[in-house]
Amino acid sequence: MSSSTGADTTVGQYLVDRLCQIGLRHLFAIPGDYCAEWVQDYVQPEGSGIERIGPTNEINAGYAADAYARIQGIGAVCVTLSVGSFSALNPIAGAYTERVPVVLINGAPSVAKQLQFANAGLQWHHMINGQETNLRVYREVTVAAERISDPGRAPYQIDAALTACLTERRPVYLEMAEDVYDKPCQAPEGELPADRLVSDDVYRKAALHDLAHHLGRSERPVVWAGAEIAKYGLQDAFLDLVEALDVPFVTSLSGKGVVSEAHPNFRGVFDGPASVGDVVEMVTAADYVLALGVWLTDGNLHNELLDWRTMSLTARRVVKANTHLYPQVQLADVIADLTERAGELGPYGLPPKAEPPEPSRHDPDAPLTYQGVYDTALGRLDGSELILGGTGFNYFGSLQLPVGRGGFMAQANYADIGYVGPASVGACLAMRARGDDRRAIVFAGDGGFQMTATFLSTAARLGLDPVVILLDNGVYGIEQWLADPTVYGDDAPFYPLCDLHRWDYAGLCRSMGGQGWHAETFGELAEALDQAAAYRDGPSLVQATVPSKSLPENAEYRVRRQGALQGSESAFIAAANPAS
Repeated sequence: MSSSTGADTTVGQYLVDRLCQIGLRHLFAIPGDYCAEWVQDYVQPEGSGIERIGPTNEINAGYAADAYARIQGIGAVCVTLSVGSFSALNPIAGAYTERVPVVLINGAPSVAKQLQFANAGLQWHHMINGQETNLRVYREVTVAAERISDPGRAPYQIDAALTACLTERRPVYLEMAEDVYDKPCQAPEGELPADRLVSDDVYRKAALHDLAHHLGRSERPVVWAGAEIAKYGLQDAFLDLVEALDVPFVTSLSGKGVVSEAHPNFRGVFDGPASVGDVVEMVTAADYVLALGVWLTDGNLHNELLDWRTMSLTARRVVKANTHLYPQVQLADVIADLTERAGELGPYGLPPKAEPPEPSRHDPDAPLTYQGVYDTALGRLDGSELILGGTGFNYFGSLQLPVGRGGFMAQANYADIGYVGPASVGACLAMRARGDDRRAIVFAGDGGFQMTATFLSTAARLGLDPVVILLDNGVYGIEQWLADPTVYGDDAPFYPLCDLHRWDYAGLCRSMGGQGWHAETFGELAEALDQAAAYRDGPSLVQATVPSKSLPENAEYRVRRQGALQGSESAFIAAANPAS
């Protein structure tokens, strides 16, 4: 890696140096001739500072880079034009939605080849129309998109894009012409920090006055913490505020684990009607809800349980308090200002903390249920693990699993069911880079697993040891639940498009270099989980086969609600059309 400040270097080396400087230690790269030269000549050599990781496809690479960035602070994936970059588009769109800083490096034909296509009709492979199609598409899902073909401008373009990535906590796109890597340019000068996010003073003061006024009148406030607290490194500042006010707090699903759930002020995860009863009761009984860094989605169904007249929300650089809106106010400033005023507002005191329920015990010979798998796993977790919750029913099952600070990961908003498997590869590598010896425990559904299953091969190749607990119900269960949940409450069949072809998932893991077990009863599951915990030579997979209509308990609310709605609709139609 170049270290001579101010001296000439090459564009390829400049990019490596800057990526190293901002914390990247692993690059997820898929071979392609327009990008292979940069990887081979600048990343691959010993001493580059970056280790190349070779997943099996661009989607897996993108999701691994996403999870890596959530822990390490920056992630990067390198692909080739069109056939590679468009496969990676879905993970980058997810990173944009979830505010994850990922750099997408796309190798592209030289300027000469683009001009030959545009003017002479000579179409080089992977090209579409010669009109920078890749660049234009990626502008929709990144905060900066640059095509780098001029070595003189390359340092400025790279620095501007990486600064935007760090500042906005969102992905950026660098399209590198294949003939620019070895061209000379000025070497990096100085560090590359994120830009400072500044609040508007007038709106900041007005927001503080509004929030302090409502908190001052409150007797039973609750703080609702979201993902932005961790994304902007505000965990300690948040705890200072909570402790100064002596107020209970809950988290959103995407904010689960922003601080340790062992904290005495923590009361649970609030995610709408899927939340456990005592959490819903406390939040809905509060006379003021101070939401900090929470992203409101259809998943947490805020409108059904919360009243905007007794709630404020600070997120996305905006404070919303009742009918008032204060733009360009940073979350960090709101937390700091309220902490400074906390002596005038608190302490409020804590309501009694419900004892966590003992995991339900099941007959060892009884067949597995969806909830029962989580009950069994709960008795083997102590909060020191990194839990990765798969999109879908595993969201619901994961809500009550204990986690420490940074102990939970899920793609809770973009919600791609194929995310969690390859994410475990990126998470394990990031933890390895940081000297973090936590075990990654992955809860996945069989539908999502089938989409990205070859992540097991990458994990085995790298000696990574995530434990995958695969809920095998033979269907795209969450898709049926969203489309028509009443199927779960009667004898109606699933939609045919939701049916899956059953795999031998345990055998598949073994074939890829890991270890696997198959469980159909609670006794078999307990034994398999114990053996998976002891296996550290590669990935392990526990295939837990459950009935297709089995649900986590806190997912049953939608079945009851939809059935009630359909019952009301039928009664209305009958009343409007009496028999003649």
